[in-house]
Amino acid sequence: MRFHNPYTLFPRVLPSGLKVFYYYAYSPDGRRHTARSTGCVTITDARHHCQKLLGDGLLIPEANPQKAHTFQSFAQNFWIIGKSEYLKYREQRGFPMSRSYSFNQDKQLQKYLIPAWGKKLLDQITAPQIETWFLCLKDDVLSHQSGDHLLSNLRTILGEAQRRGIILANPAEAIKPLSKAAKTRGILAVEEVKKLLSPSTWSLY
Repeated sequence: MRFHNPYTLFPRVLPSGLKVFYYYAYSPDGRRHTARSTGCVTITDARHHCQKLLGDGLLIPEANPQKAHTFQSFAQNFWIIGKSEYLKYREQRGFPMSRSYSFNQDKQLQKYLIPAWGKKLLDQITAPQIETWFLCLKDDVLSHQSGDHLLSNLRTILGEAQRRGIILANPAEAIKPLSKAAKTRGILAVEEVKKLLSPSTWSLY
């Protein structure tokens, strides 16, 4: 059997113009897996990153789903002042968030977004999944304004993941907000959302 290195590195230029190194990982049988970002802008740092992933058993996340970088691990402190890299980034550029706004966004995140998306890998969240989730919010009893706020919250979090080179594109950008005339009545139960986002439901995507 032909020997394969466990990974190969290559650069990609993001929409922001930033060049970030990605890697392909290979199974022992030589099968190549989906490209993933290292988040690094130099090949030396990218190589160190991949070596650490290899040592931690995370080079191929789906092989160790209990260790993989999930939505929850990325977003858990996203709106917490003093812990959030996103809020720090905004403040450094002169666009600080108020405490009340951050508190309300975190409340939405913890109550609705993490139960729905928490266990999914960031690069496995797709636009069709978000569309179905969002339309189910519309078709239940949640007001259109509340649904739009949840979508905006999710879009912001995934947009930050894109900015940092963790995902190639923000799948929530493709989802349009609800019309103000939309008749909506509530929100899905957590178990209903989990069923919608289960791997078996999305095996065809």
